[in-house]
Amino acid sequence: GLKELGKQNLAKTAYAVEQFKKAGVKVLFEGAPRFNEFVVQTKADAYAINDHLLKEQIIGGFPVLKKFYPELGNVSLWCCTELVTREAIDQAAKAVAQ
Repeated sequence: GLKELGKQNLAKTAYAVEQFKKAGVKVLFEGAPRFNEFVVQTKADAYAINDHLLKEQIIGGFPVLKKFYPELGNVSLWCCTELVTREAIDQAAKAVAQ
């Protein structure tokens, strides 16, 4: 069970990273190892993006506070688990890119 769960998390996160990149969203820390989380950088404020996503019934990424990491700009931390579908990932990537 846990091994399969881990494989699903890794696969869905890798898929999400590729979809966000294909949509034109900048993914940070490309060479770093990851399990089920990744960081994206956007032109718009992460809180504003999340407000837009909620209207489409999508829970967005966690806004990383500029107070602690001002050099990163508008960034948010995204997470994929076994419960996230590919369709939801595709929809989120497209919405963030807009």
